Amino acid sequence: MSFTARAASVGELNGGQGVDEISADLERSKSSRSLEKKKSFRFRSKHRDESKKLTRSSSMKSLSHLLQKLVVRVSSVQLANNGSSFSTISSSKDELSVVEGSSYKKRDENDNTSRKPPEVYSLTGLKNHGNTCFMNAIIQCLAHTDYLAEYFVLGNYMQDMMKVRKGQNKKFGTRGEVTEKLAILLQNLWSSQYNAQISSDFKAIVGQHGLQYRGYAQHDAQEFLLWLLDKVHEDLNRATKKKYKPNKDNIGRSDECIAQESLSNHMRCNDSIVLDLFQAQYRSSLACPKCNQQSTTFDPFLCLSLPIPQRDTRPVYVTVVFVGSSRAPLRIGISVPVYSKISTLRASVSEMTEIPVGNLVITELAANGFQRTFRDHQSMSIIHEGDNIYAFECPKQLYPDPDSVGDMPLITYNDSGEHNQDSLVILISNCLVKGKNIKRFGPPFIVHVLREVSFTQLQSILLKAMGRMLKDNVHEVAKQKKPLFKLRVVGGNADKCYLSPDVIDHPLYQETVDSAVRSIEDKKSPNHMKIVVEWDEDIKANYVKPDINGKPEEHSSVREMENQFQTADGVDLNDCFSLYTREEQLGEDDAWLCPKCKTRQQGTVKRLSLWSLPEVLVVHLKRFRQTPSGRTKLNTFVHFPIADLDMTPHLEPRQKQSSDSHSLPSLTSWRRNRRNSSSTEENSYDLYAVCNHMGTMSGGHYTAYCKNPTDSQWYLFDDTRVEKMPTEKVVSSSAYLLFYVRHSSCPSSASESSAASDHWTRKIPQICSDSLASSREELDDDKSPTSSNKLSSSVDALNAANKQDTQKSKENLVVSESCV
Repeated sequence: MSFTARAASVGELNGGQGVDEISADLERSKSSRSLEKKKSFRFRSKHRDESKKLTRSSSMKSLSHLLQKLVVRVSSVQLANNGSSFSTISSSKDELSVVEGSSYKKRDENDNTSRKPPEVYSLTGLKNHGNTCFMNAIIQCLAHTDYLAEYFVLGNYMQDMMKVRKGQNKKFGTRGEVTEKLAILLQNLWSSQYNAQISSDFKAIVGQHGLQYRGYAQHDAQEFLLWLLDKVHEDLNRATKKKYKPNKDNIGRSDECIAQESLSNHMRCNDSIVLDLFQAQYRSSLACPKCNQQSTTFDPFLCLSLPIPQRDTRPVYVTVVFVGSSRAPLRIGISVPVYSKISTLRASVSEMTEIPVGNLVITELAANGFQRTFRDHQSMSIIHEGDNIYAFECPKQLYPDPDSVGDMPLITYNDSGEHNQDSLVILISNCLVKGKNIKRFGPPFIVHVLREVSFTQLQSILLKAMGRMLKDNVHEVAKQKKPLFKLRVVGGNADKCYLSPDVIDHPLYQETVDSAVRSIEDKKSPNHMKIVVEWDEDIKANYVKPDINGKPEEHSSVREMENQFQTADGVDLNDCFSLYTREEQLGEDDAWLCPKCKTRQQGTVKRLSLWSLPEVLVVHLKRFRQTPSGRTKLNTFVHFPIADLDMTPHLEPRQKQSSDSHSLPSLTSWRRNRRNSSSTEENSYDLYAVCNHMGTMSGGHYTAYCKNPTDSQWYLFDDTRVEKMPTEKVVSSSAYLLFYVRHSSCPSSASESSAASDHWTRKIPQICSDSLASSREELDDDKSPTSSNKLSSSVDALNAANKQDTQKSKENLVVSESCV
């Protein structure tokens, strides 16, 4: 399956000839060989001749199978010698057909036109196959990892595929299947020949080898990145050893010796392009608090997961609505612990306003009316920045207006403060309704009424509570028992959410009211319900004053909170590194067994540091964290550099400078020249891709910002949407994964040099045209004893070309140094 899926069109590989023409030539060639055999063996019996004819007839029936093998051979040789063929071919039992959407379609024999290369490569979006935005974003970031793109697009990965023994990677790898599909996807992205079926096939093979990726659930992009890199590494693992050597005692030995030994032990079992690019070492040390004995270990990493520094508290702005219409709503600012509950917020509001905590209802209002009501046990994490939070003061005692309720009994309370009659606390919000558009106006308010009231009495109570919002003529109309508005119950029955004066005499006894009360019932706060007063535009113009000021008064605490938290607008990436490498004291559950004291020691000091740096540095900002109240997302703005990220301060000092990296395979000449740049650039990195996450834990979306290596411009990749973007917008609060490349091998740095014309993208083949004779030769050699070595010979030829290119680069370097 591996090579056939990425073979080029047979017609294109043979000078534009189609499958029918090739098939005819193959038949003529086969017939010619048959005649030769007849002439050579005429002395044989007629029976044996007929037997051979029968055999040849059977062989002709399997021509399509032979033709398919030819495609594999030709495409493999082309990939080894010319880089890659990008058109995707689907094979069946009886035919070969180019996948729809490919630009390499069968051409007319008289058509001498050739496809022009794109001005900028790799500006192709990816189809979302159902919550696959996490996968699309990671693929785009890897496609713009210039080393990796060159390795796959030009077909250099086939050298390593040949070296991996059959069955060696069965346990942990995918037998090359995921790697092959990834190569096909990257090749088609870079050649602008992508179609949705290619990414669909990639998703299918990923789901086949990763059960968690089957279906259409949402997934974490960083977890998928590590999963994919691990599978590609196992598929391309050049190491022949399967067992690690036992670790020696590290006490008294130098860090340099321990680090080199750990790296060598790891590399004897793990050696691939993934580790060449992404792997480095970090140092972990433990110090005994009793005897100061230190234990040091060195471990590899592919991605650095950095914690984001957080404040212990956060600002919350609450608008308090007081009982009665004499006091305007007041907006206050409160500082609460980040991982606290709603009960903490309610207590803080009570302390600042001197309202009893049991008389407060915390809810949310939006532009179209009421939204959520919060309960004490809920986490503060469900309240986000910008949410309109209101605290309503519930009345302890209320005497209804005698003019409104007539001879109705007053609401009285017993010694425990509970009312004796069946009554309701109602939160009210006014809204203007225009067709399907609903817009809130005026300040909200609260009333306490008996459930026995009629619709007319309820309307009079609400009009009186609105007070100064209304014109003088509204009360005369109210006495005529004419409905002025509709009353919609929030949280009630969806099909019967309006209180109607015509249904029953006492509308607050409707079933929808009971449903609304039950939906927000909370033992820690007063029982209440929410009603939206819906006004018609004409009636509102007649009875409501036009100059209503719905803005609340602002308490001085609002400005204090803004000033206090404005100074901490985001953190720097260096702060995240400092927190990552900061010493920490292990708790009782993590007590360390000191090898010298022979006892478990509490209070052991642990410290992490970076020992070496990779060619490609991937930084994971830990925005999702587990808290006592559940998982939450951090939206902290992390400022990170786009160019010249200096990693020197975060490296562990060494006694002597040594190089832990080894040369990268299959590099083009300009890469090798850049690798010989000054060592001062070895710890400096430039950003080339960002994986972003927007949204919350329950639902979000991934996008990618990538810097194109051919024009050095930044582009937004949002599934199928691709557009150029300004550099200043690359740094945002949505950044989740940062991809950096060492400055000494950065594509943009190379493009500024005289070697820019040697960038690997110039080797992307446009149309691979070979003569028909080459195809015949491949077919003739198919049954020869040496046919199985054809691909190996082609790979060896490519290796020889690379060695020759390397020798030229060294000669050029010697010449340049002599000139200096």
